[in-house]
Amino acid sequence: MARPTKLTTKLLKKAEEFLESCEDKEITLASGYDKDGEIRWDKKVVKLPSKERLAVILDVNTDTVYEWAKPFILTDEQKSDPEWRKKEEMRKRFSEILSRIDTVQCALLIENGSAGLYAQPVSARLLGKHGYKDESHQDLTSGGEKISIFETALKKLAKE
Repeated sequence: MARPTKLTTKLLKKAEEFLESCEDKEITLASGYDKDGEIRWDKKVVKLPSKERLAVILDVNTDTVYEWAKPFILTDEQKSDPEWRKKEEMRKRFSEILSRIDTVQCALLIENGSAGLYAQPVSARLLGKHGYKDESHQDLTSGGEKISIFETALKKLAKE
């Protein structure tokens, strides 16, 4: 039997609105004057979309957000029930929203991180969750063959 859900069209709409609202903004915290003129203290408010933030907005646990995205396992009887078909359609839409959150988050991290608008260590760490790695590889081969320290030592001893 499929699990019950409290995912509703109202919560779906709230999730879509959350994703649309995720835009960084600059706000002025204070204005002041010095001998050279006006100084503004601006702060960037980062609204990077995340599944965790979505859970807070929807007032559910993060585990629930992931559960809502999983496909239902329906019996033949449930598959013919219009109510269950509607629930499955809502689940698909919700799953697409979660996928979009990942895509938007990754794009913003790449664009704003490389432009220096986001802290580099934070951007790099979060991009790691999207499969990006900051690493270099060294090819320790000789003519396409792996170097064996023991073989090299034996050859050197044999020459002596």
